[in-house]
Amino acid sequence: MLDFDGFVIDEPGKIVPTLESALASRRPAVVEILADPNIPPLPPHTTAKQAKDYLLALMKGDPDMMKVIRASAKQLFAS
Repeated sequence: MLDFDGFVIDEPGKIVPTLESALASRRPAVVEILADPNIPPLPPHTTAKQAKDYLLALMKGDPDMMKVIRASAKQLFAS
């Protein structure tokens, strides 16, 4: 076999320690990140125009629109 070290990140609190462990490994490492595909990452400095355009794009037919908006708002206010 290839003898890789494997790591899984399944919650935000594990990001830094898991990446540190992977980088400290003496072997090649594979890091799997389990993320919600309905939550696009928001840039740290979103302008009002970008937020408006984002919402307009969602309103044009995304079936998970409300779930995405709630998750994005939660991400925005958590930071």
